[in-house]
Amino acid sequence: YIYIYRVKEGPVYKTGETVYYGYNKTSLRELSYMTEKSEDYSEMLNDMTLHNMLSSGIFSGVSIDTFVDREKKLVHRLIQVSEDKRGIFDLSLGYNTEENISLESFLGLKNLFGLGISSGFRYRRTGKRELYDLSISDNFFFSSRYWFKSNMFKSYEEHKSYTLDSYGSNLQLGYRITRDTSIGPVFSILKNKVDGQVFHIRKYGTFLIREFKDDIFSPSRIHYDSISFSLVEGDARYARFDLSTFYLIPMQRGLKLSFKVASGAVWGDAPIFDRFFLGGLRDLRGYSFEEVGQPDGGKYYTFGRLEFILPLREPFVGVVFGDAGSVANKPRDLFRDVKADAGGALGVNTPIGPIRLDIAFPFEKEWFRKFKVYLSVGYYY
Repeated sequence: YIYIYRVKEGPVYKTGETVYYGYNKTSLRELSYMTEKSEDYSEMLNDMTLHNMLSSGIFSGVSIDTFVDREKKLVHRLIQVSEDKRGIFDLSLGYNTEENISLESFLGLKNLFGLGISSGFRYRRTGKRELYDLSISDNFFFSSRYWFKSNMFKSYEEHKSYTLDSYGSNLQLGYRITRDTSIGPVFSILKNKVDGQVFHIRKYGTFLIREFKDDIFSPSRIHYDSISFSLVEGDARYARFDLSTFYLIPMQRGLKLSFKVASGAVWGDAPIFDRFFLGGLRDLRGYSFEEVGQPDGGKYYTFGRLEFILPLREPFVGVVFGDAGSVANKPRDLFRDVKADAGGALGVNTPIGPIRLDIAFPFEKEWFRKFKVYLSVGYYY
């Protein structure tokens, strides 16, 4: 049989009034910033508005009902919200193989003055790091397109070949090109102390970030892409470029594919804390933390990771993976000494993300004696 259809364009409905219900502390102006608007009505406006309000962190529930005025060809919207608690206190105790026991606490307030502004103080302590961080942010800064983040911090880090004390502040302003993609400038003022040597520096940078999750709270598909470039002035003058992409893709019969590709470069006399190392849980798992690139770090690096996540009896999963990467001081040397590893993992899916036990073997002589074991929670971009 052959069917022939003729489709006629119907009347275009305009966006009518938007009425909000259920808000007590949030200002109408802030609600309007999160609400997507257009002269012509479409269901996409509601989808984007729902995403904006849920991702703001202000509301625990949102629903949107529409009412059609066929005579005037208008679609009116009723947006009902349930405001979340404004105060936040979180205390967590964890463990990972690289940093041993970790303690983290966070005290914050959301939706200050009804303007969607969030502020908080975070303290984190592990076997190798300590962080004090005071932050303020607004996910919808006078519109649905702009956002900003700012923080002041003090941190201490133990690395394989140096220790770093840092003090400073950062300011980041973003513009949403699409729902998942933002671009904008970054400015930082930092004081870094490395093994007795002090660097006062200023960073001027720009970034492009795309982060997509098919579910805000429990995603099965993740796309993350990040590009950044910064110029540094002060006691050291140099430029730095970073590129990273991470994908988690569901396939047939519960199988998932995950891969990451990353690279970076610095030009000029960059201090050791802004040079590159590889090795450890987040990249080359067959090598110890920051083992590749010793002793002074490299000016260039490249890295790739591929994983297949296999469903076992729920909630358990099995993983097979491979990593490869290189660090060098010249681009042409990146592929002369590539390090690689392979391994497997056993994991369990939980509401806070997958908990995994990984074992990795480097492609080296006596590889069976040089294996590394890691315990981790969540996805590492």
